[in-house]
Parts: sequence; C-alpha cells; structure tokens
Amino acid sequence: MTESIETSEREGVPYAGAHTVPVSHVDLIARAVRLLREDAELLAEGATIDGAPDWENESEAKEAHDERLLVARELELLAPAAVAALRSHP
Repeated sequence: MTESIETSEREGVPYAGAHTVPVSHVDLIARAVRLLREDAELLAEGATIDGAPDWENESEAKEAHDERLLVARELELLAPAAVAALRSHP
C-alpha cells in the first residue's frame, strides 16, 4: 500500500521521489514550472487533431491547460522576488 504525500509529510516519512537533502526554493519553483508546463503540453496533445490542438469540444481541458500555463508564468515572475525576500531574512 502506498502512502499519500500528505500522510508521508505528516508522519515525516519521505514519499517516493522525495528529496532527502534540502532543496532551494528556486529549485522547487523551477521544478513546479516545468511540471505545470509539461502537464499543459499533455492536455494540448490530448486535444490535438491533425497536429494542432482542437479545443472546440474540450472546454474543460482548455481551461485546465490555460490555468497551468498562467500559474507557471506567475511562478516565474514570483521567483526573483521570492529569492530576494529569502536572502533579506537570514
């Protein structure tokens, strides 16, 4: 039986794929951006017909796709501010 991430974090047990050494906030933001963009690409591929996304009958998938790209872009903009804030508070 596999544990959920929430259960693992609550119990202090690393889940599969967890980092065992501290990871910087910048690395975490970069990883989150990459994952969001990859997921958006998968959504687009799922709605692709003849090499181009066809969102006509996929409004929920289009909304999910756009939301992931928006959050990725917002995280990229947030990253420099987050780094500066972390450096200013020892």
